[in-house]
Amino acid sequence: MRSWNFFFACNVMFALLSFVGCKETSESNDSEATINLYSPPDTIRCVVWDPLPHFPIEVPMIAEVLSDGHPVAGVPISIDLRAAHGQVVYEDSLLQCTTRVDGRVEFTYVTGCHGGCDTIVVTALEHSASAAVPFDTDTMYSINLQVSDDTLHVPIGSEDSTEVSIRLKTGLGIDVSDSIVTLTASGGRLDFLPPTDYMGMTQTWWHSNYEYGLFTLVASFSKDADTARILVDALAR
Repeated sequence: MRSWNFFFACNVMFALLSFVGCKETSESNDSEATINLYSPPDTIRCVVWDPLPHFPIEVPMIAEVLSDGHPVAGVPISIDLRAAHGQVVYEDSLLQCTTRVDGRVEFTYVTGCHGGCDTIVVTALEHSASAAVPFDTDTMYSINLQVSDDTLHVPIGSEDSTEVSIRLKTGLGIDVSDSIVTLTASGGRLDFLPPTDYMGMTQTWWHSNYEYGLFTLVASFSKDADTARILVDALAR
């Protein structure tokens, strides 16, 4: 009987020690829990397009939950976008905001081009981490207008032509494609001007149209413009 009581007492003590041990480990995990948020360190350079729609900007991000330096799986995280201007798309459509076996949640912050700095905050196990997404915006454009020949010597009763080339860029030096540039002339005749190509270039022809003198061409886009002058000199036959 005494041996049975001793066996029972040992089992009870083992059970109590096991319970206490689990409880202490759980508290230690909470106190040692850390969360990291990784994002690209570069400033996002983008253009606030005047005549064109906004294009989405995608910023890959990773939230990581650790306990005593080890990854913690199955932990839900919350993402606070109150200081941001976008939305979140999770890479894992099944787990979504729950950490994987590597303790990570991968997601993409999707936003449009705007000024300032967005702050994304993630929280898990009562710990938080944040990452800043700064923007460098540009609303200005640079347009360059060139003519292949700015002086034409044309016999009276005849006409001549010169090629007109235009290149459109943003103030950050980015080529602007698929855009319509407005081109006008104080005289003569202009052919159709196509939209800019992938290099921001477009070309057409200006014809003297049996006119003589000094003519001004103006190419404009948004609030930027450039000019070129063509002199048509009349030659006697």
